[in-house]
Amino acid sequence: MRALIVDDNKLNQWVLFSYVSPFCSVDTADSGEEALEKFAAARESGAPYGLVYLDFFMPGITGAETGKAMRAMERDTQGDTASSVFCVISGSPEANTEFRYALGNDPDVYYAPKPWKKDDILYALCQGASTWLEPYSV
Repeated sequence: MRALIVDDNKLNQWVLFSYVSPFCSVDTADSGEEALEKFAAARESGAPYGLVYLDFFMPGITGAETGKAMRAMERDTQGDTASSVFCVISGSPEANTEFRYALGNDPDVYYAPKPWKKDDILYALCQGASTWLEPYSV
């Protein structure tokens, strides 16, 4: 499974990378626009991200808008089936509301408010792995 960490703060990226990289391949993006480019390229290469950690406040488009655009890419090729789990990694009180507004009651969106607990970050990783492995279950 591959994971994408989307945050404009390099320290946040480093902390998340240190938590997640022992378990899967990890890429980072500094903005929503960069994340969308990497998300599309990963899908086109046949190696999509199973998990995307999204910050809310970033330069350019917000994490909620980024997540909505990613879900639209998935719908274009898979119908209503989501292949990526999102973990919202924001300390902003309005982030939860904005993500719910952008994505509805998406069951594959998890919230890990700042300050993070490593357990919350790894829980999202487990959910991403479970969703990613589902097509291969016997």
